[in-house]
Amino acid sequence: MTITLPNPSLGDYAGATVQPLGGGRIRFTLEDDSSALTITVPNLVPGHRIGAHIRVRADKPGKTIVIRIGNQAYSYGPGPTYIGSTETTDIGTELSIDVAGLQTGIIEKLTVWDRTDLPDNPRPCDVLSLQALYPVPGQGGLKWNHDRWDRQAWTTGVPRPWALRWNRSTWDTRAWNAGETISDQWQDITGPCTRLDITRGVTTTGPAMSAAVGTLTARVINALDPRATGIHHGTPVRLIHWPTRTTVFTGVITDLTVTPHKPGDRILYEVTLTASDTVARLAALTRYGAKASSSDGSEQWLSRLDRLIDSAPELTYTLDARDVRQIIPPTVWETSLARHFDALMASVHGSWSVTRDGAVDVKVKRPTVPTMTFTDQQASNLPARIWSYTDINVAWAASDAIAHVTLTNHAAKWDPEQSSWTADDTDITVDDPTATYAWGGAAVTIDTVLPAKDLERAARKYIATASSDPTPSRLTLTAAHHAGPANRGAHMEAASVIDPITAATVEYMGESVPVLITQVTHSITPYTWTTHLSLTNNKQEGPTP
Repeated sequence: MTITLPNPSLGDYAGATVQPLGGGRIRFTLEDDSSALTITVPNLVPGHRIGAHIRVRADKPGKTIVIRIGNQAYSYGPGPTYIGSTETTDIGTELSIDVAGLQTGIIEKLTVWDRTDLPDNPRPCDVLSLQALYPVPGQGGLKWNHDRWDRQAWTTGVPRPWALRWNRSTWDTRAWNAGETISDQWQDITGPCTRLDITRGVTTTGPAMSAAVGTLTARVINALDPRATGIHHGTPVRLIHWPTRTTVFTGVITDLTVTPHKPGDRILYEVTLTASDTVARLAALTRYGAKASSSDGSEQWLSRLDRLIDSAPELTYTLDARDVRQIIPPTVWETSLARHFDALMASVHGSWSVTRDGAVDVKVKRPTVPTMTFTDQQASNLPARIWSYTDINVAWAASDAIAHVTLTNHAAKWDPEQSSWTADDTDITVDDPTATYAWGGAAVTIDTVLPAKDLERAARKYIATASSDPTPSRLTLTAAHHAGPANRGAHMEAASVIDPITAATVEYMGESVPVLITQVTHSITPYTWTTHLSLTNNKQEGPTP
């Protein structure tokens, strides 16, 4: 069975400026310092038979170009249309396509496929690939400035089938191997896994949200002993839904245990590995404050966000709005970078989380337009983004009503005597009289970084967005079970892209309630896939009490 894979996005094109023309066509113009257009197709499965077909058109005939697809390269001419195609098992996890010899041209068609047999109604073990970046088996050679003498043999590394080999390969057929000495490669480790548990999202403090550490826990039988594989703390891990090239989770190993079984047992040992996402890295970084170079140390909210992002190596972020005009004062608050993010987002009633690819996703505006519906009224209609849930929790207690909001504000002031910035933290509490008198109500405390004049307004806005209405707090979706559903493939594909901080509608007992997804938890075995969603109310801002 041939699975047509999604084409690369525009961000996967390098070496040229690109312009979509419609119908899948893309015009490219090489950049001044570039000799070729490079197209990268990521999130493939090692060992799968991958194929690609590309049709390129020049503005006029007469050009001779070179098209390289994976490890195969050919010259084409005279044009104006050039067609390249190949299929191989030597691609690895990333297919690279180069087009050289054209300053400008049009990619008229690009098709990438995976020739892996899939059942008509696939199971989780058929469509998921858990991958880890660790040393290739057999590459145990001596490493310069690392190993002791007389302990190992010198090596040039494990042969790469895609690489050009001196005195063996013919010209224009393969790529030079610039990474021959690199020992780590992405490898598929799905086979010995018996269970995967993934959790991503945020925690809630009343109407405020803070990013929570996302984790993937894998139970492995009789494999991946770290002493034999080289897997260790910090090893990158990712889970991919490969028919759609969709990343489900990205992180690094933060815990690993090996449990031996009794001699003679069918199971010799178990390995439990836990990977954590970018939130864990940010929670482990301490920052002692933040301030601008201005006379009072204050700056625009977006400038503070950029300052915090830049303080973490190789951290990228997405942002839903750039018109935030809130001024942020200096702070000398000693805490984790994650808590600095929490306070900065809380100051504008926003939120942050980490994407499935590991980037920071900042939402200044709370999503309010539902993008999916969870219902007990009808069967699932996935093209219409309607899920039929199997369980729901709508329990509510009077104490859940938010009656008191306290903002703990972390600011700083200049101390001329000490010639330094010192903490100028303050607290402010506002109450909701209705919730207080009717229910007693709960009190919540939220960290912020705001000018003193803005504190009460911000606190009252949080009171206004709190809800005392019963709201579904958790529901369960079944993407796959042993006997079904009949379209497991579509259900698993839809489950793999459910993200936290997503607006939705829940239908139950004849009511329709707006909710916000706060956490997504997947429990997956080779044959089953259950998704649990934690929810909070998505009440629109009401009148300020």
